[in-house]
Amino acid sequence: MASNREHHFSRFEPPRKPPKNKQPRTIMRQRKKVAAPPTNESATKTVRRQLKKLDIFDKVQTEDQIQTSHGGVQTLLTYIVMSILFISELSAYLSTTTTEHVKVDPSAGGRLRINVNISFSSLNCREVSLVAMDVAGEHQLGIDHTIHKHRLDNKGRTIGERFKTSLGKAAHARENDDTWGGMDGKKLKPLPANYCGSCYGAGNKGECCNTCDEVRSAYEGKGWNVDKLDQTSEQCQRENEGPAGAAKQGEGCNIEGFLNVNKVAGNIHVALGKSKSVNGRLIHQFSPGQLKHFDTSHRIHMLSFGEPFPGQTNSLDGIKKQIDRHLSQTGVYQYYVKIIPTQFTNGRGTITKSNQYSFTEKFVPVGEGIPEKVTTKATDDKNIQPHLAQGHLHRHASIIRALPGVFFIYDMSPFMILRTEESVGLPHFLVRICAVIGGVFTTSAIVSRFISFVVTGGKKRENPINMFK
Repeated sequence: MASNREHHFSRFEPPRKPPKNKQPRTIMRQRKKVAAPPTNESATKTVRRQLKKLDIFDKVQTEDQIQTSHGGVQTLLTYIVMSILFISELSAYLSTTTTEHVKVDPSAGGRLRINVNISFSSLNCREVSLVAMDVAGEHQLGIDHTIHKHRLDNKGRTIGERFKTSLGKAAHARENDDTWGGMDGKKLKPLPANYCGSCYGAGNKGECCNTCDEVRSAYEGKGWNVDKLDQTSEQCQRENEGPAGAAKQGEGCNIEGFLNVNKVAGNIHVALGKSKSVNGRLIHQFSPGQLKHFDTSHRIHMLSFGEPFPGQTNSLDGIKKQIDRHLSQTGVYQYYVKIIPTQFTNGRGTITKSNQYSFTEKFVPVGEGIPEKVTTKATDDKNIQPHLAQGHLHRHASIIRALPGVFFIYDMSPFMILRTEESVGLPHFLVRICAVIGGVFTTSAIVSRFISFVVTGGKKRENPINMFK
């Protein structure tokens, strides 16, 4: 038993003591490390890594690229086509297009502005007087401050300065209305109440000639020469103090300006004689002898209605008419004008209310023409009557079938034209440019692949790595 116990104790060794120079092992709790804040450099790298993931454009190494001559030609053609399409799109962006629509004119009444510039080559400013009348009964025998005249010589050159008309009164249809028109220049001194000018033997007994026109009419009624009346008659000398009265026979006259009339049908005209409104009726007083001097040859420099706007066309501008004295002494020119109200809106949204018009014309000869020598060819023509071949258009020269003059007869259309300028906006322009560039490049890439397929005969390109195996 004892041996067994000894053996039992021998199995257990006493515990070892730690060395003196070694500290006992202790267990310490470590703190969790706090991550350092990212620097600017690391943030930039992170952003770059994220951007690389978003890159959808393939990058090919330079050593893997193949450049060919047909590819260079195709590149030049691509840039040329792209440049042409870009220029066309830029031109469309800078230009404007105009669209028109028609609707019933809702406006009624108001005033209509008429702009006039006409030259008469054979009528002096004393004989030219602009008259306006309409279906509403308004007569304008002269327009103050808006209509001017300018004397012209026989070559169309201006003489002196332009002058205004002296009468600016609008005569409406009413009883006891007695208004004269046709006197231009500065106002004349009033005559005495009992004044009775002499007719210098040309008038009837007791007849008074108080104006130069009355003296001329009396002389022409007798068939006397009127060329020297400006120097010999007191009436003509008094009236010649004004610019229009100073005009001489053989001169021309230019009349220009504007007038405002009722927005209804009417006419403006320059006609033979002195105009007079009596009880709402317009009368032109003249003598038959004045017919041979009233040459209605004219040139229309400008005739428009309303305010001008871009793209406006005036059909009568530039028209020139000349009386053929072999066919008639004078004539009546009638222009039938149909006015169409127009509302123009520019690209900035500014609205201009104006008018356009179309016209038809008619000419009526007045008075017998000057006989000319009848040629054998003319007499042999069976279609030419003898009195026409000799220049006689009327059997009775004293019968005036129409009042000589130039008439513009206008009427308003019930429809209105809406004319609008439209242009391409900047966003639309940029979209079209992107479409042009992208479309050209895509089409060029397809063509390039097709050409490469044809050139290589449909063979695939060998992988360079396989060449070294």
